[in-house]
Order: sequence, then structure tokens, then C-alpha cells
Amino acid sequence: MKNAFCLLTIRPNKIWVDFLQTFTADYDVYIMIDDNSYDCTGNVKNYPNINFIQIANHICKNAGYIYSNTAVMKTKDIIAWDKALYYFTLNNRNYEQIWLCEDDVYIYSKDLISQLDDRYKSSDLICEYLGINRTGNLNSWRPSRQALGYFKLPWCNSMVCCSRVSLKLLDNIHKYVSEFGKLNFIELIIPTIAYQHNLIISNPSELSTVQYRTAWNKDDIDKTKIYHPFKNMEDHQYMRNR
Repeated sequence: MKNAFCLLTIRPNKIWVDFLQTFTADYDVYIMIDDNSYDCTGNVKNYPNINFIQIANHICKNAGYIYSNTAVMKTKDIIAWDKALYYFTLNNRNYEQIWLCEDDVYIYSKDLISQLDDRYKSSDLICEYLGINRTGNLNSWRPSRQALGYFKLPWCNSMVCCSRVSLKLLDNIHKYVSEFGKLNFIELIIPTIAYQHNLIISNPSELSTVQYRTAWNKDDIDKTKIYHPFKNMEDHQYMRNR
């Protein structure tokens, strides 16, 4: 059975959509659109092999899929992450493994994703890094306070803006949502739940370049690695062509 690859975006960019066309022979491709006012009729017509998904905010809110990104929660309580976690947990349970990828992640080729799938078939979480806080030190990682009252020690953190999650992990996240009525910061909740439920976590070197705010040089990119952040979509095209 194919794995799913889901792009998380406010509105789909043609450079990303054209790139995802190269995935469709091996993956079921989804684009989770944050902006519900965006009209994707043309995309649906022009890219029939890609699933464009829009979910009304109140549906996620009623299910407790809210507050996945505390960096924006003061202005926006539901984003594409909330919608994707809701969708693949409660709406579409056809996949044992799902890639979730933000649109400012740069991937040279679909083969990078396929190679990781081949090497880590049984992993419940593939992500950049696993930080483990065993002491409750609130200064070890800026959002550590968000664990207070929600998680026993140890707490974990990782950049998950390009990560693969298993249905088993999603089901454990859903138990958390059922208990607390909401999500928590994705960089905390996803790795912490995976670790505390003894799930299999892998941190391949290909994802070591998924970082917070590193200013990468687009002329000095290793095509065997996945990068974050690259917010300019024209840079993605430039690097692939180069």
C-alpha cells in the first residue's frame, strides 16, 4: 500500500504542485490548504492525481484539533497542521505512514523520501532530531513551559516541519486530544508522545538540515539532504534546475 505525502500550505504554489506531480506514481499526494477562501477548482481540474483538501475550521475546533502552533495561536488557532492531524486521524485512516511537510521545506527529489521510506519502514516517527528533557529544565528549550500540566517527564522536542508519522502515533495523539480537548505545540506533542509510548523514532542525517532559522546558501546545497527554511518558491526551482 502506498504511503501518503501531504503538503501543508496556506495556498498551493504552482512550483510545489508541479513538483508533487513527480510523487504520484509512488505516493498518494495531498495538499492541505489552510485558506478556506482559496478557490482550488482550477487545481483540481489541472492536477487530477493530487488531492486538494480544505476543511472548515469549526470542524477541527469541535474535534479538539486546535492550537498545534503556539507561535501563531494569538492570531490563528487553527492552521494546516491542525487540519492534517485531524484529517489523517479521523477522516482518512487509509495509511499506516504519512509524510507531513511544510511548504518552506526544500526537497531535491522524490527519491529522497522514497529512500527514507525504504530504510525506516517500521518507524513511527521520522524527524530531524530528538531533544530529551529529563529534568524539567524550562530553559533548555524555549517552549518547554507548554509541557507543564500536560506531560510527565521526560519531554521531547524536534523540528517536525518535514516528518513522517504513523497511524499508531496519530492514534496516541488523539488520546491526548480526547483528554485535554486540544493539541499542543507540534514540536513538543509529536516527539514527546512518540517517545513516551515507546514508539520507534528515527533521526536520519538527511533531515539534519531541517533547522529553525538557518540562512542557507542556495548555491551551496547538498541534494542528498532536505532543507528548512527556504520560503522563496523560486529558490526551490532554481536549486532543482541547478
